[in-house]
Amino acid sequence: MKVNCNIFFELMTRHAYYESGWCECFSFIADEGTARLFKRYQIGIAAVAGGFKLYTFGRGLTNLVDSLNAAGPGFFQININCSDPTFYNFTELPTNWIGSMEYNTAYTSAATANAAKLYAKLLPDAQPGYAGKIIINFNDLTSLNGRPSFYIEFSPRATQWQYYVINQSAVYLSSPVIEDKQHQTSFEGPQQVTTVMGQPALFFSSGQRLLPLSNWPKYKFNLLDRLPPKSQGTAAAATTAKMVFKGLPNPDPGYVSPVLVNNRQQLSSPMYVYL
Repeated sequence: MKVNCNIFFELMTRHAYYESGWCECFSFIADEGTARLFKRYQIGIAAVAGGFKLYTFGRGLTNLVDSLNAAGPGFFQININCSDPTFYNFTELPTNWIGSMEYNTAYTSAATANAAKLYAKLLPDAQPGYAGKIIINFNDLTSLNGRPSFYIEFSPRATQWQYYVINQSAVYLSSPVIEDKQHQTSFEGPQQVTTVMGQPALFFSSGQRLLPLSNWPKYKFNLLDRLPPKSQGTAAAATTAKMVFKGLPNPDPGYVSPVLVNNRQQLSSPMYVYL
């Protein structure tokens, strides 16, 4: 026997921190009241990459909404489960905020290509066990033409990248620099510093340039040593460089520290490189 499955709501979460473009650390769980409604009206929730879909079996959306409105609560509540505690470090959120996020289908941007963006309300109190919740109002299910489609979008946090180069092997360095693969120098330094562990180190910093975090090596920096210019006969002096460390590490979002950049409180990403 063939059973028609009608998808009547879908939501996706986007996050540029992940190479896939989806927020890979989120899963979505109906709260107790919503789970009872799902069971009563034979509604299913299907997880997809970066989001979820709600579906029914052979039931029209208008009739479903009429029945749901008669049930009383007026909305579904879907809780957001976050499997990565560093989400709050690698996502552009207030640094001093510890609370939960609330999304409501009543508060969206103008629909584009039959999809509407949900905006976050940052609540001051944490929701026990969850990162936040999504409120799906029954009347909003018929607000878009065709299948109601919504999305949530996060931006990766940009931090000041800091490299502490600890020269344990006493490698001779004439003029060390950090460059990308196009040989662009974008880091300040080095400065002679002492780490919190009491080790002498060369300190490089991205300075006023804040770089977004990512879970893949979006930026590829190398540590080079610029050697003194050489002349061969009448040829013009040429500057050469020796590769010291190819492919410097990218930041771990679990390690961030406060730093002032242009007199504003920001976060830095310290990294330690051993030679």
